[in-house]
Amino acid sequence: MNEQEKKAFAYEIASTLQDTKSLGVHEYIVAKYSEEFLREILELVMHTPKENIKRSRAAYYMHLVKFRGSSL
Repeated sequence: MNEQEKKAFAYEIASTLQDTKSLGVHEYIVAKYSEEFLREILELVMHTPKENIKRSRAAYYMHLVKFRGSSL
């Protein structure tokens, strides 16, 4: 994935999570982890019922990336 594709993917994640204010963090995450891994986490987060999420979808996504990413 080239730089432009990474930026576009980071924006896709940020906008899906309604978290464009953290675009820089999403760009960092996209550079660090595989697209397949991040799409899997994003799909899980977006299919989790809102009432099961304590803070926000973005916070839940970040938690899962850190937790599951540390075992890679």
